[in-house]
Amino acid sequence: MSQPHFVANPMSRRDIRSYVFLIRNLFHVSDEENIDIFNLIEVGLSEAFEDFSYLIVPEHKMYEYALFLPELNELRIREDVYEAALNGNPRHRFTLAHEIGHVCLHRGIKRLARGGAPVSIPAFKDPEWQANEFAGELLAPTHLIGNLSQTEIMLKFNLSREAAKHRYNNSKK
Repeated sequence: MSQPHFVANPMSRRDIRSYVFLIRNLFHVSDEENIDIFNLIEVGLSEAFEDFSYLIVPEHKMYEYALFLPELNELRIREDVYEAALNGNPRHRFTLAHEIGHVCLHRGIKRLARGGAPVSIPAFKDPEWQANEFAGELLAPTHLIGNLSQTEIMLKFNLSREAAKHRYNNSKK
């Protein structure tokens, strides 16, 4: 694992689950199974955070799939990822949900100083772990999973097989 560049405020899986439930209610998608991730980015985040902006960046100008820059409160999405998600690609829908997690959870987060020995942080303070948990809960909330199988979760919420397995296991915790 590479050295983390940020440390987030501590959040448990339960904290993230509760926060996402509030976010889904705020964006009026509390019981939707296949949420419109683009409406959340293009309308919801802009309404919730005055200074939020997003850019679609040409593929040749960006290595990362998507990136949230907390110091600018700006989300950058690579064009091919945006288009694939628009066409329903589960992997890229998850990527966008992950970045929405960063926008909601990590505004104003401070960068760790670079250099020195690698820094190890616990998962509950790791912004990447938090954003992954946020994305999974946003796309397939525990209260809608119930007793669904992994395959049913994958199909109902348009998730990859790996994400559906993770949601299945986490919904039981």
